[in-house]
Amino acid sequence: MSLQQNKKVQVVGIDYPCLDYVIEVDHIPETNGEADIYNESWQGGGMVPTALAALGRLGASGGLIGISGDDVYGEFCKADLEKHGVDISHIIMDPGTRTDFCISVAEKSTQGRSFITRWGNCRRMTAQDLDPEYIGQADYLHLCMEMNEINVKAAKIARDYGVKVVIDADHYSEKTEENLSLIDVFIASEKYYCKKFPEGKPEENLKKVMARGPEIVVFTLGEKGCIGISKDGFFKLEAFHLGKVVDTTGAGDVFHGAFIKALLDGKTPEECARFASAVSAIKCMRLGGRAGIPDLETTLHFLKTGQVRESDFNMREKRYQQGLAILMNKN
Repeated sequence: MSLQQNKKVQVVGIDYPCLDYVIEVDHIPETNGEADIYNESWQGGGMVPTALAALGRLGASGGLIGISGDDVYGEFCKADLEKHGVDISHIIMDPGTRTDFCISVAEKSTQGRSFITRWGNCRRMTAQDLDPEYIGQADYLHLCMEMNEINVKAAKIARDYGVKVVIDADHYSEKTEENLSLIDVFIASEKYYCKKFPEGKPEENLKKVMARGPEIVVFTLGEKGCIGISKDGFFKLEAFHLGKVVDTTGAGDVFHGAFIKALLDGKTPEECARFASAVSAIKCMRLGGRAGIPDLETTLHFLKTGQVRESDFNMREKRYQQGLAILMNKN
């Protein structure tokens, strides 16, 4: 595909779309037990797709390189991304296959979550699926999980074009450790941090990661906030506690999308982390990974006043609650 045919986007992501069926229960029942569902929602999912959806809500442009099944779930995922302004021209629907599907259970009594996943059977991405010119016209390339063969290939393409590479490193991986030099913005989970650094002072630990290549290193620590380091120095931020946590599904994905949006706006890494923390906290006020993603105006209003205008999310929540009907109508 030529550059003329490509749509200019600020962020290109690589991942597989997933459909999330999200339910809210008071408690997860024991074996042979029962639980009532208080709320349910059908939403697009996936780590990078949800980050791109957040980018779109916040006013930036993104596009996904990925593969889904050619089933109704795949169609739903594409349509949901498109509603968020995400370019879907590089999503391949693999004929005769199923899209990844996840049942996400939000537990009110613990404010925890559990996942039950049925993986799809669409083919895996190959180097031929990576469009160098599409990656090369972006400002950032967003990857997730680990630096596997495809992500390494994509990162090297980005390097050739001067595109910055961001990763959502959800779990510790030797492959990622071996390829830190290909990553510009390394944002990892608390699980990754605890596995890599069972001891030591946070600032010194983060300096060790940055010394191996990344310009920015951030570890998200859930309700404890986040820590980070860059050429501007070390920082530690407390999490925003809004008092109403409905579901943390997708909170990390949304954090990454918001962090990249702030980078695009020229913010410092610490400012990016604060902005991303706010977006992520607001998201958790609604069920699922996408219904509660705020737009830029809502986020800035919260950062200025500490208040969230919940009415901004009512229509979005209602639309996602009707997701099953949408799926049935497509059959």
